Amino acid sequence: MKTNLLLFLSFLVVIFSSCSATHFYTGFTPNDAMDGMMLLGPYSVQYYIDKKRNDSYNDTLSLASEDLIASLVEKIGLPITSRVQLNSDQEIETMKFMNFIKDQKRKSRGDYPIPLMFDELLEEAGQRYGLLIYANGISRDTTGLAKENETKEAMNFLLGILSVASISMGYMPFYGGPLYSDFVSSISVAILDSEKDQIVFYELSSEEESHPLDPKSVRMQLMEIFKDFYY
Repeated sequence: MKTNLLLFLSFLVVIFSSCSATHFYTGFTPNDAMDGMMLLGPYSVQYYIDKKRNDSYNDTLSLASEDLIASLVEKIGLPITSRVQLNSDQEIETMKFMNFIKDQKRKSRGDYPIPLMFDELLEEAGQRYGLLIYANGISRDTTGLAKENETKEAMNFLLGILSVASISMGYMPFYGGPLYSDFVSSISVAILDSEKDQIVFYELSSEEESHPLDPKSVRMQLMEIFKDFYY
């Protein structure tokens, strides 16, 4: 249980510490992809917290999240010509690659060769551009949740005070956002160019304290991601 809690808290810190900023690379413009893109995945990793506060990866929620994102991507008008379901190796590569990009972005580096397996996948399909989507989130059993609200609010308030105190003393805050949250949803996307073997677009959404399977919330996240793309 202690190990699970530490992993879960680390997961919270990572997703709350990121921010949203659009990046186009190598002279790419949205019009370049108007002929169509292959949707790669999406791949989603969803955690679930039960009423005993045990957290674990949930396959059912993850699959439902993938299907929801795939349907919404087409509904918001992106030029998707086909969709490919990722195998386990490709899913692992998606997670590694997206985390790598986020890390390199923090270091202000912009040269991102795409993974060979995705390059080959696109070339075999005769598709230049691929839309790679990676999502992660947290859901929990809300049974009896009302009894915990006061404690959660008090803890978040205390953490906020400590954070302000740290800043006033010349220290950086020790946490990047609310430690207690019932639901969390995060989405990152990258457009891969198989001709140049580079990513040409990358965006990470703002993390929402909303259910990762709520269509309205997920749609808003996708609209935020592509606000400088088509909107």
